[in-house]
Amino acid sequence: MEKGCECFLCNTKTSQIRYFLRNRRIKAPILLHGDTIIAFTERKKKMKLTKSEFVENLNNKQIALEDIEKSQTLTDEMKSAARTADRNNDGVIKGNDEAATLFGKVDAFDNNGSTRSIDTGTASAQTKAGIFAQEALSTAKSTGGTETTSTSRTGSVRDTSNMTEEQKYDYFSGLIEQNGGQLKTGTNERNILGIRNETDADVNGGNGAYDDKFVMLWKDQNGNKRVREYTGNTEPSARYRGRYGEDVNGDGKLDQGRLPAGYYEFRRTRHSKFGTILKPTAATAAERDTNQDGLFNDNALGDAGRTMLFHKGGNSMTGSAGCQTFSPSEWRRFTQDLSSNGNPGVVGYTLINN
Repeated sequence: MEKGCECFLCNTKTSQIRYFLRNRRIKAPILLHGDTIIAFTERKKKMKLTKSEFVENLNNKQIALEDIEKSQTLTDEMKSAARTADRNNDGVIKGNDEAATLFGKVDAFDNNGSTRSIDTGTASAQTKAGIFAQEALSTAKSTGGTETTSTSRTGSVRDTSNMTEEQKYDYFSGLIEQNGGQLKTGTNERNILGIRNETDADVNGGNGAYDDKFVMLWKDQNGNKRVREYTGNTEPSARYRGRYGEDVNGDGKLDQGRLPAGYYEFRRTRHSKFGTILKPTAATAAERDTNQDGLFNDNALGDAGRTMLFHKGGNSMTGSAGCQTFSPSEWRRFTQDLSSNGNPGVVGYTLINN
């Protein structure tokens, strides 16, 4: 421990932290907490922890709620707040989505006016939010695995990798019908199933993540069942926060939106910026992030018109302000499959939350 360091973690006896770096270019202390690197920004002897840093530091880790309950540091109110971050009720806080939710619970004890950072205080005067965040990070244990953002992250949706194409068609068409979709069974009529994995808009530095799955299925001219699968995105990225959206709660801020789970119909057309796109045949609603925290859990809806498209994104960013997007290579595959038998006409799209 370096003498004079004012980092609240470095001055906490219960945390095994080694202060290891300070140089002329990096004015904020960077600390090693177990096998976790934590960076703090110093401002007038106060420390700030950002949401993205908090989530990144919990990557490949999980927090057992039973360990939270045993904490002698957290208040009953903090423990109760932590329990609500376990969104799937499996007894642990794990994964980027639950880590982001936990940060929101920590942020409720903060008063710096930002939902994307907390003031942790100083070594001699920690804030409530700082205490909460410190205990959460020190309680986390390695999962021994790698957090995935690929299509293998299917949760409650079955693994279909060992199924035949016909078995996949039967399974995915069943998901469409079970979730209120209308299965098109005419020759070469296309159906698209979107499987959304809840993702914070601030992930990847606000550039979004291709961590959702799309499935295209149809019957060809011989009655054969055809299935193609893709990786893509169904949610907006934070880089567009404040630039696109609708102010549905009247606070003067544009609220980002995404398509709610449900059934929609699209047609292929051209766009001056994106080229080939799929555009809704009718106006849609949009779930809105009214508190600007990157999560769509505010139970707020607004009108999106016909702006929620399917279009090509980028390689390092999803390029989505709410649209369904694909990396350039996946988009090329998707559009080729979509039009392999000519104009697909009206395309049925069923979106489900995984």
